[in-house]
Amino acid sequence: MKTISIKGAFKRGWELFKANQKFLIPVTLLLLVLGSLDNSGDHQGFYGYGHAGFHSRGFDVGMHHGGGMFSILLFVLALFLQIGFMKSLLKIEEGQEPRWKDLVDHADLLIRFFVANLLYGILVGVGLVLLVIPGVYFMVKYLFVPLLTIDKKLGIKEAFKESARMTEGVKWKLIGFLLVLVLANILGAVVFVVGLLVSVPVSALAYIHVYKKLRD
Repeated sequence: MKTISIKGAFKRGWELFKANQKFLIPVTLLLLVLGSLDNSGDHQGFYGYGHAGFHSRGFDVGMHHGGGMFSILLFVLALFLQIGFMKSLLKIEEGQEPRWKDLVDHADLLIRFFVANLLYGILVGVGLVLLVIPGVYFMVKYLFVPLLTIDKKLGIKEAFKESARMTEGVKWKLIGFLLVLVLANILGAVVFVVGLLVSVPVSALAYIHVYKKLRD
C-alpha cells in the first residue's frame, strides 16, 4: 500500500535546498519579484504558499490599471519560468545538478502546461464555490496534473487520469501535507518576507518528493 511521510518530505526538501541554495535562492527571488508585479492583488498560487500548481487566476492579463500588453507578457514569462523551475526541481530530486538554461529550454510545454493549470484551477474553483468539499477533493485528486505535463509530457486527459491514480488511497495524507505546506509559507512570509526565499523552494522540493514517491 502506497503512503507518504509529511515529515520525510519536508526533511528531504530541506536537505536538497541546502545542497542547491546557490541556484534556488536567486531563482525563487526572481519568481517572487514577478509575483509582486501582479496587478490582481492576489498573490496566492505558487508565489503565495509554494504550491507548484499555477493559480487559476494567474496574472491579471486584462486592462486592470492599464496593464494591457505588459501584463500579458509578464504572465507568459512567469508561466514559462514556473515550468523551468519545476524541471529544475525534478533534476535536483533525481540527484542531478540544475542549470540556468533549464529555466528556458521548454517552449514545447508552455501551452499544454497553461491549459492543464487552467482546467485544474476551474475545476477546483467551481468545487469550492459549490460546496467547498468537492473543491478540496478535486484539488487533491488532480494535484499532480500540471507537473505530469512537464515530467512525463502527458496530454491533458492522460495527466488527469494519472494524477487520479497516483492520489488514490492517500488523499487524507495529501490534505495534511498541503496544510503543512501552507503554514510553512505563511511563517516564511511573516519572517520579513525573506523567509519565503527558503520556505518556497523547500516546500516545492517537498512537493516534488511526494510526487516522485507516488509516481514510482
